[in-house]
Amino acid sequence: MILRDSVYRDELESMLKEVEQRAYHPYVQRYVRYPDINLFQLHFLFLFLHQTGISSALRRHYCISQMLIQLGLDSHDNVDNQKVSSDDSLKQRQLTILSGDHFSGHYYHYLAEHGEVELIHKWAGVVKTINEDKTRLYMEHDLLSQEDVLCLKRQIKRRIPESVLNWFDAPDLWYAILERFVCLSTHVEEGFPPDETFESNVERLKELIDRLGDRTLEGELTLWLDKIEQAYLVIEP
Repeated sequence: MILRDSVYRDELESMLKEVEQRAYHPYVQRYVRYPDINLFQLHFLFLFLHQTGISSALRRHYCISQMLIQLGLDSHDNVDNQKVSSDDSLKQRQLTILSGDHFSGHYYHYLAEHGEVELIHKWAGVVKTINEDKTRLYMEHDLLSQEDVLCLKRQIKRRIPESVLNWFDAPDLWYAILERFVCLSTHVEEGFPPDETFESNVERLKELIDRLGDRTLEGELTLWLDKIEQAYLVIEP
């Protein structure tokens, strides 16, 4: 796991452990495969929030709540529309839906527990927007061009981190870095073959990271760029 190579390893792993303790249920895990935590999103937001200088406690609240929200959204994405053929399949579908609601409920409870009422309302607006984007992707998928579908998928992937950048009036550089990372990761996830666009995005991202002017940030973000490039190398042309 990349986070083990981070200089902030202890703090990041502490947050991951709290999410697991709060939200993972052994009974549900017997029937449902929980989605993976979006580690890049966690790391990216942690680095940005660390750079803003906010307290470690508040940084933790943002990072943990976004993990629970993303897990809830990803759990609901795992629900298929195929006809259920057995009791076990029905149970699996029901538990998958409930696990998504379960994660979402934990984000609300976690923030309420820490008195972060305003952040609850902010995240609720983000979740609503993401669900609207996903509904459009599902309903209009066959009517959209391939490029429009990709743009919408990238937009969905950026919603949570972009929202945090917006709330803190982040410099344009952070948005540019996020956009390049999302473009590169989508390229790999969609299984697109090697091309010049990928290579140019890699070079542009390296330039953007260097413009941060911070050796620690550069090293942390380069961990993910290296991972993406390695994944890209195994894609068959």
